[in-house]
Amino acid sequence: MPPRSSSESGSVNKPHALFQAITGLLVIIYLGFILQYGARVSLILLTLMAFTTLPLFISKRVLTVETVTANPANRYILGAFLFYSLVWLIDVLVSDRADVSELERPIKVLICVALFLYFSVVRVDAKFLLIGLCASVSVLAFMLYQSFGTAEDNRYGLGLNQNALAYLITAEVLLLSALLSVYKKVWVRIFISAFIVTGFVVSLYTGSRVIFLCYGGFLIIFLWVHRRELTLKGVTAAAFVALFALFLAWKNDSISSRFIEIKPEIEAIYSGDYSSSLGHRAGLYKLWFISIEDRFLLGADDLELSDMAELAQAQGLISLVDRDWLASYSHFHNEYLNTLMFRGILGLLSLVSVLAIPFFVTERDRKLLLSAVLTPLLLGGLVDSPFTGGTYLVFVFVMVALVANLRIGSPRSDSQEAS
Repeated sequence: MPPRSSSESGSVNKPHALFQAITGLLVIIYLGFILQYGARVSLILLTLMAFTTLPLFISKRVLTVETVTANPANRYILGAFLFYSLVWLIDVLVSDRADVSELERPIKVLICVALFLYFSVVRVDAKFLLIGLCASVSVLAFMLYQSFGTAEDNRYGLGLNQNALAYLITAEVLLLSALLSVYKKVWVRIFISAFIVTGFVVSLYTGSRVIFLCYGGFLIIFLWVHRRELTLKGVTAAAFVALFALFLAWKNDSISSRFIEIKPEIEAIYSGDYSSSLGHRAGLYKLWFISIEDRFLLGADDLELSDMAELAQAQGLISLVDRDWLASYSHFHNEYLNTLMFRGILGLLSLVSVLAIPFFVTERDRKLLLSAVLTPLLLGGLVDSPFTGGTYLVFVFVMVALVANLRIGSPRSDSQEAS
């Protein structure tokens, strides 16, 4: 049964409670089983609900241009989604080196556009997001407990690359932190804080150093958003949280050992040894600067990274040893450099639009929630290519679509916000 039209219900923004309940439940299942088969099933069901109900919503004028853009931020965020997907779609279709598999990314984003429209009508309550995040952190912590002691380097990906898991769990921790601004009751905040600590500990066992860049960046955003309310007590609490996090990190061998490795890795790079983690990134960035030439306008649609390594070695710009390991990579370990190299300036602008627009066009509480989703991509993208993993790419676009239309507070406050 679709929501009633405005003439029947008196408001175009009040979908049937059944739709909200089912959608909220699917969101919980998606987050709770983010690394399991259940996440795919819930996303498929959400997509089917979107595509089957959107025509009904449109025919009954529940979904119109006016209702979607009742919140002015939605038109800009939806525009960023479409811009990103269309740039990638056109580039894949006209590229000489593209294959059918590369259509997967723009198609997934276009599906998220449909989910965005669906969420704009069936506005999910914030409590479903909270329950889903808590369920996800619990499941990931249990999976880590079961896997503990099985990793030789004490770094765990739980079926994903360690960095991919790091971006995912870090985004969930940041989302929970942002929800502290939504819920004012002390017992709820204590409840959320327990899962924040649990999720943070799980993120440490990924052994990914970039998570501290993400946590630090979000802390700065959090303080800036709340700058008018800051007191000495608040600043002291923030400093205590930061120091406590650093203490936990130093006591965790998975992450502390990787920080100890930074100095020798940098020294090795200066001596011409690129065999370390930082060394591989330095070598990839060097190859990028060698290869970019005039390709930044339209992208290198004629070359793969391995081809660039072959050309650089043939010109005597890199050694034969460096060519061999560089050729094993498919991306430059930097989302921005990788996008500019292979998709050109339009591709980079489309990525920046997805990252920047949601932050600048939304109000405070939603700004924090969207920043929580996007900060791991924004800062992690400086040293890695998070979107090369399908799980994280879908997570980002689904969460942005959900949070942009999330029901925060009472229905009355939501209607005031929309106006």
